[in-house]
Amino acid sequence: MLSKKTIAFFLLLLPTIFLKFNVAHSQVYQIKNGFKYILKKDTSSPLVVMQLWVKHGSTDEMDDEAGYAHFLEHLTFRSKDIAKRIENLGGDINAYTSLDRTVYYLTLPKEHYEVGLNVLYDIFAETNFDEKSFEEEKKVILEEMKRGYDNPQRMLYQWFFEIAFDKHPARRPVIGYEKTIENAKIEQVRSFYKRYYNPDSSFLVIVGDFDEDKVKIKVKEIFSKSIVSINDLMEHKREKENYNAPKVSYKTMQVNSCYLMMGLPTVDVYSEYVAPIDVLSYMLGESQNSILNLKLKEEKQLVNYVYSYQMNTKDFGFFIVQANLACENIRETTEEILNLLFKEELNINDTKLKKVIRNYESNYFFSKE
Repeated sequence: MLSKKTIAFFLLLLPTIFLKFNVAHSQVYQIKNGFKYILKKDTSSPLVVMQLWVKHGSTDEMDDEAGYAHFLEHLTFRSKDIAKRIENLGGDINAYTSLDRTVYYLTLPKEHYEVGLNVLYDIFAETNFDEKSFEEEKKVILEEMKRGYDNPQRMLYQWFFEIAFDKHPARRPVIGYEKTIENAKIEQVRSFYKRYYNPDSSFLVIVGDFDEDKVKIKVKEIFSKSIVSINDLMEHKREKENYNAPKVSYKTMQVNSCYLMMGLPTVDVYSEYVAPIDVLSYMLGESQNSILNLKLKEEKQLVNYVYSYQMNTKDFGFFIVQANLACENIRETTEEILNLLFKEELNINDTKLKKVIRNYESNYFFSKE
């Protein structure tokens, strides 16, 4: 695990950043059925951006349901011409499924915000799929799996989690397994949909140029139609992993170079240490002038590229370093990374720290735009 001393050091240095971040506040509302939504007015462009968050992903599946959350993401787009309704108005819509969430997001000209709300409600509560579309989408996902087997980055990510977890459902790939998708029955996936797509486990985010009072009325009118069935809700108990010793694994693929992924267990998304580790990661490996890039690529010429990032879920977190390099450099590169993380003193003076904070702030606000 990253040194608590190092993390605490960054925690002490960051309060001014997050005071600034909180200025651009948003408003959280809740309707009677428990459904929450967040509004943030932004008149910088004549657009409205919406995100529907379903607070469940692949780690909420049982072993024989592996891939159902991602399968549902595909099926929702088959229902009621979801994409066409948005694209015909000059907007765009997409979605992704991860370990602990499924997110649908769209952008529309502001005058069509009501269409966006109705489309997201249809995803949230009115998705319906027949046997024909169900079987067709199975084939699409199975083909996506096959393409993934030839993608070193995707396989690296999948193998990392297989190695990192012995018991936690994060050990399974988000896309599932061929067997679970091939054996999936339409009623099983419908049951999964009803279990997790409900007001208690979802929320809506709206940012853009809109009339707040009108939007609140419309959200209440549209999303109040959905109710929570307590019997459908399910929480899985997840066993904590014990990391008493390093885990190392090598896999082979027909590629021209080697891919390296190293992970250090950190904290879940609710921890006070998330922000300091983010800044630490930015300094270590998220820019051309980062410590890892300057040391491993520019100075020692061991890697083609190297970068770091932090990932956090509601159950766990990792600080991750990834690199692409010649296979003969694996050992030396690994040793250099470990030395940087655990042995060498980080040479940080006030000037360097202020520069890191400015760049971190800049990237943060740019991402919010």
